[in-house]
Amino acid sequence: MTNRYPIVLFLALLNFSHFALAAATATAAAATAAIPAAADGFDIIVLGGQSNAVGFGDGPWEDELNLPSVNTHLFQIGRANNGCEHLDPWDQSPPAIYPAKDVLDNWFMSPCQPLAGPIGQLGATNVAMSFARRYYENIGRQKNRDVLIVPAALGGSASFLWWDERCPSPGCGVDTGFYEKLHVAEPLRHAKGLLFDLIQRVLLATTLAPRNRVVALLWLQGESDLFCVSDSPRKFVNGNPCNQGGPLVLPQWSSAEWLIRTSAIFNEIHRETHSNFPILVGGMVRSFTGWGRAGARLKEQMIADATRTFQPGNSFVTNAVYVPPPAESRSTFEEFNLRPQLKKFANPKDPSQAVHFSNQSLQNYGRVMFEDYFSRIKSHAFVEF
Repeated sequence: MTNRYPIVLFLALLNFSHFALAAATATAAAATAAIPAAADGFDIIVLGGQSNAVGFGDGPWEDELNLPSVNTHLFQIGRANNGCEHLDPWDQSPPAIYPAKDVLDNWFMSPCQPLAGPIGQLGATNVAMSFARRYYENIGRQKNRDVLIVPAALGGSASFLWWDERCPSPGCGVDTGFYEKLHVAEPLRHAKGLLFDLIQRVLLATTLAPRNRVVALLWLQGESDLFCVSDSPRKFVNGNPCNQGGPLVLPQWSSAEWLIRTSAIFNEIHRETHSNFPILVGGMVRSFTGWGRAGARLKEQMIADATRTFQPGNSFVTNAVYVPPPAESRSTFEEFNLRPQLKKFANPKDPSQAVHFSNQSLQNYGRVMFEDYFSRIKSHAFVEF
């Protein structure tokens, strides 16, 4: 039997600060009926960004901690009824809590989608699951706390879809029809509420039990921003206009503007959730060229800016740290080239195979992110959160 409770996930015309937490709190008591009993509360890991956060890798993967003794302590707050039947993203029922799977319930990603294997496992795993397994094994188990993942990433989402300079507060303009007037293609028509959606789900997760707390946000984003400066005459990023036209104010396609938008996103998340939990900022596939010389130059500058800016102690964003991909990480295309028996599946004309980490690289990246996080936790490098 499916429980459905009255929660308004998108309070577009209301002041977010005053109403979102109240809405989440009001439904918490009812929602707990559908939640597995956590040992001593949930430690919450949030996942945001675009496709490399969702996990659009391919190929086989292994994780030594992919064990029932670990996985049974991992849960997610998602968008699918009973963990399988995918709901409309604007459905106003509170999301269900159910066991986390290696296909997390991000935007438009069903955790029950059929997977061909080992080739064709699009979205078969992600950095959050690798991170969460290690978090539970090294921290949660000792503290008798289970892990709750909040998946809120959307493939193809450029930074201006998360933070619109014309509408700086979460949920602002959600019902204005602005994106519909621009004839934005599905599924990104819904992207106008990305940041609001992430914050609302985090608030709900933290109010489900008194001792629940957010311990980390994993963020991988930036590739779609490079479309607008590529050498080819691109005017759209997945249906969203890059060029100045109609009512859209053109975002500045520079590393500095990307950094300002990204920092604004992080600071808004901290402000609205009333916590300065660590934010682990991921990079891009090392060999990814940004779809042209201009994109490649911007990519390198974005990475340099992120490396310099997102470090503990930097006042730009509290507790944000850039974690570069491990040296051995590969794109899907490189992974196929490294495995001769799989080479026939590689398509050098498909840019998605160059931009996405392979499944094994995503697993490795999640491990590296946790190792960086754990070392900083033990050395008290983060500001208290």
